[in-house]
Amino acid sequence: MRFGAESKIEFMMRDIGLYNPRLDTGKSKKSPGATLIWLAFVLVGLMVTGLTVYDVGAVAALAGAGAAIVPAGFYLAVFLWLDRYDPEPPGTLIFALVWGAIIAIFFSAIVNGVASWAFGDDLLTSIVSAPIVEEVMKGVGVLIIAFFFRKDFDSLVDGIVYAGVVALGFATVENIDYYGRSLNKAGVSGLLGTWFLRGVLSPYAHVLFTCMTGIGVGVAREAHNAALKIAAPVIGFFSAIFLHALWNRLAAFGEDFLIGYFLLEAPMFCAFIAVIFHLVRREGRILKQALAVEVERGLITERQLDITISVFRRTGWVAAAIGNPRLFNARRQFLRAVAKLGLCHWHKQRADEAECVTDSFPLINQFQAEVFSLRDQVGRAGERESERAGEEVKE
Repeated sequence: MRFGAESKIEFMMRDIGLYNPRLDTGKSKKSPGATLIWLAFVLVGLMVTGLTVYDVGAVAALAGAGAAIVPAGFYLAVFLWLDRYDPEPPGTLIFALVWGAIIAIFFSAIVNGVASWAFGDDLLTSIVSAPIVEEVMKGVGVLIIAFFFRKDFDSLVDGIVYAGVVALGFATVENIDYYGRSLNKAGVSGLLGTWFLRGVLSPYAHVLFTCMTGIGVGVAREAHNAALKIAAPVIGFFSAIFLHALWNRLAAFGEDFLIGYFLLEAPMFCAFIAVIFHLVRREGRILKQALAVEVERGLITERQLDITISVFRRTGWVAAAIGNPRLFNARRQFLRAVAKLGLCHWHKQRADEAECVTDSFPLINQFQAEVFSLRDQVGRAGERESERAGEEVKE
């Protein structure tokens, strides 16, 4: 019995860090526990809303919400675009957004309030307590997804996406309070000034901080080295705290803030954007290389492969079928199945290089069959659409 237990543990350790497509259906399973969690989110959300209204007033809170939420929709669309090859389940993304907007905000406000009372100094709170507490609370959300939604978290890009969405939720609700306070203090001009600083010059601040943690967790998710699996998230987390503290210190300089902003923060953000684009293009190259064998076998065409790895082509291809629900769904499912097949090939290659095992290998045939079936559906639906279009032209 002891030998069997050790063998099972050894097998699980070899499989750590490898993606299991069998579990990734794109949908989160429902459970009583999940229902209780969402109920807790609702209750805490009501408390956050009540405290915000109590703090700035209903009118200012409503105006602040409009100024904060509308731009947040654009930033959220950016993260969805980044995750175009293997879209994350909506339920998991909503969990990330709600965690940042409700749970992280609520507990950060409590701890920062206590710290401000204890220190008796708001500056000390902003550069010591706030960076640590807020990055801990946001980072916990990323770790929860990495551990409990493991089937949805399998790459560096996923780490950036989930961390970014958590941070976006946090920043949006935090901005509501800032905008409301500015409106009460200096009227519309004060609101516009704060909106320019926080919504135009630095909407990415929280995202940049927390994405350091997301990158660290993403590296751990892809790595096979045990030391790197531990070191990467730790380095990422402390990098997030450092950048957050540095940002808050620069913000306290007043007029000198713009100097620090343009000399340090703006270049840092540009470098971050460059890294993101590199990682997204890396995913595209991975899929192109992994699926080349399927093109040679004739399972998919070169055109279908190009559509899969091109954001503009895949968007246009799916959008062209909006008027036909069956074709629209078939094309979406086809693209997802092709991407899953490519990931299976890639993870098998990684497992072979690391001398590990992966559930992706036996599932390659399953996804090949799924792609074949969906390819046929896309073809039949497309043919029917063409026939209908031809008949309309004749009429």
